[in-house]
Parts: sequence; C-alpha cells; structure tokens
Amino acid sequence: MKVAEWKRLVRAALSNDPGHAFREQLCYATPVGQVLFGVAMDTSRDPQFIYIARIAMPLFIPTHAIHGGVRAVGDESERISIERDDIERIVANVWASRKTEKWELTHLVRDGDGSKNRLRAEAAAYAALLLGRPRLGLRILRTALHTPSDDDRPFLIASSDRMTAIRSLMEARRAEEATAQLGRWRAESLAALGIQEHGSPPQMTT
Repeated sequence: MKVAEWKRLVRAALSNDPGHAFREQLCYATPVGQVLFGVAMDTSRDPQFIYIARIAMPLFIPTHAIHGGVRAVGDESERISIERDDIERIVANVWASRKTEKWELTHLVRDGDGSKNRLRAEAAAYAALLLGRPRLGLRILRTALHTPSDDDRPFLIASSDRMTAIRSLMEARRAEEATAQLGRWRAESLAALGIQEHGSPPQMTT
C-alpha cells in the first residue's frame, strides 16, 4: 500500500478527530506530550498485506526511530489484507485505545520497575520522576545500575550513562534539573523523528 492511500484511509477513519498529524507512515496524536501515541503502517513481503501497529513510545529517552509498536489484528491475523480487512475500522479501533498521558506513564513504571531489561527500567525511572515520584524513580535507577551486565552494546552503554547522570542529579536533590534534562532529550527525539509538537506547520498559499 502506498503512503498516500494509507493516509487517505486514516483521515477517513479519524475524520471526527482533528488532533492528529502525519510523519510518513505514522499518524500521531497532537499536541505531543511525553509519550508519542499513534498508529503506523508497515508493508509486508506480500503487497496484498500490511501491518498496522499501535504506537505508545516515550520520547524522553533519545531515539531516532519509531519502535515498540503493538500490532493490531485483522479478521484473521496480524497480517492485514488490503482487500478483505476493514482498514478504516482497524485504525479507528487502535485510535480509540488511546489512554491519558498519566496512564501511559504509570504503565511504564509498572512495566519497568524491577525489570532486568535496562531500557524498560530506564523508562520506568524517568516516568516516575515525571509523575512527581522522585523517590521511586531514584530507587529504580539505583536498582538498575546496581544490576551487573556484561552486555556492551552501544545503546545499553548510552542508557547506563544517561541513568548515571540522572541518578547523580537526584541524589544531589536536583530533581528540577533532572526533569529539565528529560525535556531536552524529548526535544532531541522530536527533532530526530521529524515530529511537530502541534502537528504539521500550515501550508503556504499563493
């Protein structure tokens, strides 16, 4: 499916909700908060099928790519048939699953508190801080950094460096500075992804 056709179907499905914008194959909710919510299309090897995913991705961990989507299911499977499945209905259902930002942040905390997955723990700690629970965030950071790891992949080393920096600020009782740093990382993610906080800029007319 071409991107233009995907956008046409999504616009039809969300005709009653003006709070959205597009970035290539991603349709995302606006205004954008700490967690990017949207619905994305991905192609498959068979041109008669596509994948549709629900996106709820924290922006306060620097990123250059959309990730972490949960695939929607069509009438038969995750492979959505362009001919047989009701794509507008699937998109509308995904969009209707949107939660409040507080819910998404709370979910991140529950999912990552105590997790051995370094990135989940990192997201949980920062989410706790944004929810106004700095002690919980600091505990999660300390636990994650105390857990030994022999994995030297660059993105995990970067995660450890970020957590160490935020932990240092929190231990120095500089929570406001830690929150400000999360804001800077969020801005980096928005810029890298090409996401407009309030949607696409207005088109110039002649």
